[in-house]
Amino acid sequence: YQDGSYPVFVNRLSRTEQETTDFTFSKIWRDAMSETKRAWPEGKSITVRILQSKNAEDPDPPTFATYTIAHTDVLTEGRKISAKDDLEGSLPKLVVKGIGNNTYTFQLEGLPKAEDAQDYIYYVAESDATEGYQLPKYLNQTGVQSMGAKRIGNEGIIANDLIGYTLPSTGGSGTGAYTAAGAAIIAIALCLLLRKRYAR
Repeated sequence: YQDGSYPVFVNRLSRTEQETTDFTFSKIWRDAMSETKRAWPEGKSITVRILQSKNAEDPDPPTFATYTIAHTDVLTEGRKISAKDDLEGSLPKLVVKGIGNNTYTFQLEGLPKAEDAQDYIYYVAESDATEGYQLPKYLNQTGVQSMGAKRIGNEGIIANDLIGYTLPSTGGSGTGAYTAAGAAIIAIALCLLLRKRYAR
C-alpha cells in the first residue's frame, strides 16, 4: 500500500497489520509501618486484571485479560504467564521482566494500540486483597500513591502492605496498670506518714 502498510491474508480476507503497544507494571510487598520492601511471600499468589478503554474518564473500564501470578512464577526472569481461560492462546502472555530489589516487573507485549484511529488506554488492577495483607495500594512510577485509585496505568506499581499490630487507643499495651500501681504507692506513703505523725 502507498501508506507503507502491507496486507495480511487470513482465510482469503485481507486486513492491514495492526499496530501494537506494550504495557508494564510492577508489584511490591511491604512492611506495614516502615514500608520496607519484602520478597514475594512464599505460597502467595495474586490475580490482576488488565483493563482496556478508549476514554480516560471511564470509571469502570472493561477487562481485556486476567492473569494469576504465583510465587513460583517470579523465581525466573523471562517466564511467560498465560491469561486465564485463554484456551485458544489468542491473548498476549504476561512476561516476568525483572525480579531485582524485591520489585517484580511484568510486561504485556503486542497489545492492540488503537481502533478507529482512537488509542486504547490500559490499566492494571489487583482483584482481591491477599490474606495477611491490606488492600492493594496503587502508586505511580515515582512511588507516589494515587489516593483512592482502584487501578494504575502504564509503569504503575501495585503495593501490598503487611497487616501490622494495631495500637490501642491508650498507646502501647495500655497505661492503666502503671497508673494504678503509682496510685497505690502514693496511698501507702500517705498512710505511713499519717501513722508516724499520730505515733508522736
